Amino acid sequence: MNKPLVIAHRGASFYEPENSISAVKKALELRSDMIEVDVRITKDNEIIVIHDAIVDRTTDGTGYIKYMELRDIKKLRINKKEKIPTLQEIIDLIKGKCKLNIEIKEYKAVDKILKIIKDNNINDEVLISSFNEKILKHIKEKDSRIKTGYLFRRPTPFYINIAKRSKIDYIHPYYPVITKRLINRAHKNGIKVNVWTIKNRESALKAKEIGVDGLITNDPLLYK
Repeated sequence: MNKPLVIAHRGASFYEPENSISAVKKALELRSDMIEVDVRITKDNEIIVIHDAIVDRTTDGTGYIKYMELRDIKKLRINKKEKIPTLQEIIDLIKGKCKLNIEIKEYKAVDKILKIIKDNNINDEVLISSFNEKILKHIKEKDSRIKTGYLFRRPTPFYINIAKRSKIDYIHPYYPVITKRLINRAHKNGIKVNVWTIKNRESALKAKEIGVDGLITNDPLLYK
């Protein structure tokens, strides 16, 4: 039986605020195999690490990121103490220590992210995931070395066909929809499976038993 990778979801977000520097540091401390973060692009074309399109839920501010410049975003605070990190700050923190899963939320951010990856020479250390097939296809066309992962919620094998068509390396299904049959079919087509979001040890062990390649979890200790 394989030993799945432990992928810290938005950093070790069970312990620290999601997508924060402290969450990434905690994920490193807990010896995660990979760290997943979400990224968006600001009005002045800077790549920041945040999940939502607006800052309201996770910071003390309000407003849409697409209308805000980085200098204004940096004035906001997560949990009254931390600033929203840029993708470059996360790379500086984990480069050479841990692999990075970047979930891209917006197509217009792709080329800037690819430039950051190239400038940091981490093409072989990143996995880019998205719910948007066009994003993943574009990445493969620009740099075939970069691994890609297709996120989805619905229980259908159609996503394996999409992955094959766009030369996607991984599928990232929502945990409740995974089956042994789905995983076997993916593996037969040369596609690996990382499942999200594992929230308890029972789910982690079940996912391991049916052969997933990676566990995306808020708490890296659930399996470790």
